[in-house]
Amino acid sequence: MRTCPSRLRVPERPALRVLALVMLWALLPAVWAAPAGADPTDDPSLDQVVEEDEEHISGEPAELDHGHVDIGPRLRDGKITLHARDDSETPVWRDMDDIVFRIHDAGKITLPDGEDYAFTGAQAGQDVYAVPQVEVPGVVWLGWNTQDPPLTEEIDRGVTLRLVDVQGPGDFTTFLQPGNFEPPDLLWDGQNPDPRELWVDLRTHTHANWVFTEPGEYLVALEVEAKTLDGTVLRDVQTLRFAVGDEASADAAREASWEAGRGPEQAQSEDSAEQPSDQGGTDSDAAAAPESSEEEGGLGSTLLIVGALAVVLVAGTIVVLLVQRRSRAAQRAAWEQDEGEDRP
Repeated sequence: MRTCPSRLRVPERPALRVLALVMLWALLPAVWAAPAGADPTDDPSLDQVVEEDEEHISGEPAELDHGHVDIGPRLRDGKITLHARDDSETPVWRDMDDIVFRIHDAGKITLPDGEDYAFTGAQAGQDVYAVPQVEVPGVVWLGWNTQDPPLTEEIDRGVTLRLVDVQGPGDFTTFLQPGNFEPPDLLWDGQNPDPRELWVDLRTHTHANWVFTEPGEYLVALEVEAKTLDGTVLRDVQTLRFAVGDEASADAAREASWEAGRGPEQAQSEDSAEQPSDQGGTDSDAAAAPESSEEEGGLGSTLLIVGALAVVLVAGTIVVLLVQRRSRAAQRAAWEQDEGEDRP
């Protein structure tokens, strides 16, 4: 009895190639899809640890024009306060009133063609001053963190950072630049009176682009709002002072004051209207974490992966069955041919 001629055997490699292609096609959505709320600045260069012993607050005036600096809330004795963690040399925390952030002319960039950055208030091809999302030598690298150890132990889930007001000769915006050719993600717009709030999870360290359209002195009022584990709402408002451009005066920025009814005064008046008592306030939508966003994001990603795997399983099964069916048909044809050749 003859064996099936080799020329009639169904080769295995093409079937494996087809199966591999089907699996890759089915898994592409799971590979491309990022979980909801994923941090576009997830970068090993952002790894850092705020130590337990970082208790000292420097009282010295400082003009910060280079190196790594984070704005961060600290929690002490039931009070939350925005400070700056200056990591340009040995890490030290500073009061916001002691700091002027200097953006030299080395921080000027030219906006690319197109309308993607029209929200900055500048035109394509125009030079603007920027604190970049990625560290650039000679330019201050400004971000924020929620890594203060007492904060991470006593605050519920995270904090809200809120842009209260901006005062200066030009427009101010803050945005993230995701990868994969995605459009910029606007976080704060100093020209927009709508709520400008940013939820920040605990133990987070992030950097973004801070853009100023004109040189000069700027005041930027930021408010932090958080809820303790026992439900008490805490707030603090601080003013960030910027000297933008080589010709801007750090002394003028340090001595500048808000116009009446603007800046921290505006935030405090709004807080007073919301809270008739001074016992820590009540819960608010702004301070409440998006409780279901992380869970929904994780569930959505899980369902996406499960669905992709199910498609792979079904597609793979179909391919294998088709290959086996062709193989059996080829074998039958081969045997029938062989038996016909053996007949007298």
